Amino acid sequence: MPGTDLLDLGGLRLPQWPDTEVRLEIGGVPARLVAATVLFEGTVLQLRAYRGPSAQWATARAEFIDGVREQGGTARERTGPHGVEIRCALPADSGEDPEAGSELRVLGREGPGWLLRGTVTGPDVDPGPDREDWAADYFAEVVVVPGFGRRRAVSLAAAWGRARTAEPIPLRFPA
Repeated sequence: MPGTDLLDLGGLRLPQWPDTEVRLEIGGVPARLVAATVLFEGTVLQLRAYRGPSAQWATARAEFIDGVREQGGTARERTGPHGVEIRCALPADSGEDPEAGSELRVLGREGPGWLLRGTVTGPDVDPGPDREDWAADYFAEVVVVPGFGRRRAVSLAAAWGRARTAEPIPLRFPA
């Protein structure tokens, strides 16, 4: 929906589409915002952003698929409306995983030094030909701000070009 206002969460800017609900997820120690979840007509889209030289969708896809298979689930890549995605099913006996026994669709998009990952549950896991793909369309409109919350000091390893792992891009409560 071009021309939509964006909700400023620091590292992410989310479209404010009609009939959507945004929930902010808190986790970690100390507690901080770790993800944004958008709900629309039974579909849940969880958004997380990462930055760093290793923030690449191809690498993240392979790691995600390996993790699902290690848990006894199934996962495969497929081409969706905005690129390569993952379709997977987690086993019902995954212990503490709240999404165990469910089907997931994982979307990804990358830019210079950043990665956006969206995890979809609900009707848009497999929207079918007669349903608009709300999750993919919304995901494509999310703006990532990779420099948000970055400390001004650059580590010695970064200055020398050594590979670092991807780190979450911080979020903040909207003003």
